Amino acid sequence: MHSTDQSQQDAFQQRIARISKDRGVTEVAAVKQNYLSNLAYPLSFIGAAVIGALSVFLARYVRYHMGAGSLAGEGADTMMIMDVVMASMVGLFLKMIFRIQAQHYKSAQTVGVFAMVALMHNAVHAAPGVFTAVFSQEWVEQVVEMTDPKTLLFAGVSVPIGGEAHSPAKNSEPQHIQMQNGG
Repeated sequence: MHSTDQSQQDAFQQRIARISKDRGVTEVAAVKQNYLSNLAYPLSFIGAAVIGALSVFLARYVRYHMGAGSLAGEGADTMMIMDVVMASMVGLFLKMIFRIQAQHYKSAQTVGVFAMVALMHNAVHAAPGVFTAVFSQEWVEQVVEMTDPKTLLFAGVSVPIGGEAHSPAKNSEPQHIQMQNGG
């Protein structure tokens, strides 16, 4: 009986040693996995905002090919609403493709949609060649003529950001709102 107790004790000690040896590797792997998941979490919000911005780009691309409206001028408020609705539908489609389940990414995607709706014309001013390749020279010229760089565009109204906006557009003068301190 004594030898059976000793063999069980030895087997138990061997298991303890094996578990202790593997435990160090497990802890390192857990820390590494935890670091990657901690990094991936904020990046996923940035990714959701980018998906929102891309959905606006795709919606405007579709709207361009449908020949519907412009970014500024008459009917710009309707076109802005159309962009948001179409971008939301594209965003839902992309959400299904990428199998995004989490509900808290919707707010980041919404921020991306509204930021792109208000700021895409600035990208056209900054890189007209890129947009000419995707849309057309006429579309780019129309955006450059009807909007000013360094502005937020909301329903056809340009609001300067980051200092003064450039001179008003030549053919169509969008409304400008100057923010002033009340004091």
